[in-house]
Amino acid sequence: MTQEWIPVQPETPELDRMIERATAGHSQDIGEFIEWLDDTNYNICEWHGGEYNPVHRTPEQWLAEFFGIDLDKVEKERALVLEYMRSKNEEANDG
Repeated sequence: MTQEWIPVQPETPELDRMIERATAGHSQDIGEFIEWLDDTNYNICEWHGGEYNPVHRTPEQWLAEFFGIDLDKVEKERALVLEYMRSKNEEANDG
């Protein structure tokens, strides 16, 4: 008797934190403000070596840094969720 592989939904703690922050706080407003800064040619800068240097990040990167979210972990969790969903779809189509 062969044992059938049953896909297990992956845990996604970093994605969960990201979603929680997005729905519980003002991340949309902060993101829009960051985009406004970029659209109006304002720069977020850091002081280094006696001068200001622009810091180039996407709104998603700024928000992740502000909320303490690891985007590398988020991307790995997204890939696991996608793999899980594909396997569930294949299972449904084979059944």
